[in-house]
Parts: sequence; structure tokens; C-alpha cells
Amino acid sequence: MAFLVIVKRDEEPLYTYLQQHFQEPEVTVLVDRRHGERRRTSDSAAEERRRTDRRQMPNDADPLWKYGFRVAPSPP
Repeated sequence: MAFLVIVKRDEEPLYTYLQQHFQEPEVTVLVDRRHGERRRTSDSAAEERRRTDRRQMPNDADPLWKYGFRVAPSPP
């Protein structure tokens, strides 16, 4: 099984360390590229059905980011 190690974008030293530490082909170290709200604002019917934001907490409050990175199974 392969894994993705996703590092917070403001943790560059950690990213460098993990990239050097995990040289195996089944582990890929990436920097989190997400920033800001990805949804566009509009007055469409789909927007009206969505009453609350699906993302309940910002990345900084997410306990999975406690150490500055996350590990996830890599898609096939």
C-alpha cells in the first residue's frame, strides 16, 4: 500500500526533512496546495440548498494537523 504525506504549507523545514527521510517509492511527500475558499459565490439553486459549509473547522483548528502533516492512503 502506498501513502501520501501531506505537509502544511508553512512547514517547509518539516517538508524537507520528511522528503529526505522517506525515500521509498510507496511514500510521496507533498505540500498542501489548498488555500482559501475554493467554491465560487453565485446565486444558483445548488448554492441555496447548501445551508452550511461542509468544512466544519479551519485547517489550523483541525487536530489532524497537530504535528504539521497528515498521512493518507495514496489513490491507486
